[in-house]
Amino acid sequence: MHRDAAVALLGKPGDETDFGGASSGFLYGWYEFFYETDTKEIEAIQNDHLLDGDLFDYQNEHFQVDPWFLKAGKEFTFPEVVDLLQEEQIPFRVVRRHGTGPEEIEFKSGVHFDFIEQCDAQTGKESGEKVLLAIRYFPLYSDSYELVYQSGVY
Repeated sequence: MHRDAAVALLGKPGDETDFGGASSGFLYGWYEFFYETDTKEIEAIQNDHLLDGDLFDYQNEHFQVDPWFLKAGKEFTFPEVVDLLQEEQIPFRVVRRHGTGPEEIEFKSGVHFDFIEQCDAQTGKESGEKVLLAIRYFPLYSDSYELVYQSGVY
């Protein structure tokens, strides 16, 4: 979608950034929209602040984000998210970028749930448990994932 069409649909963004060069972006809360500076075509969307309180919530006069299962102050582990998706019968795949990156959950739409290893705030020691960090749509990288697991019919 063209940047101007998105803004007409979603309303004026809270902030706009020129990353200096080929891309720029705008924000609705912490939902970041990235577009090519020349064509103004949106190429990616993300919110990578799911662990920071309630930064997944957003509403303006044009739209409201439905946080679905996300709750302020609640971290969701990889197994919890997988269980929830299976319970809701939502098809997904577990993928790994370039075969070596951390496991992510991918949906048919191309949206990914990204996880990060949980870390003790006091000691800095990693627990080995992965928690949900981000929701991303980056179609430019769609061919760089290796399938690890696929649920039901995908």
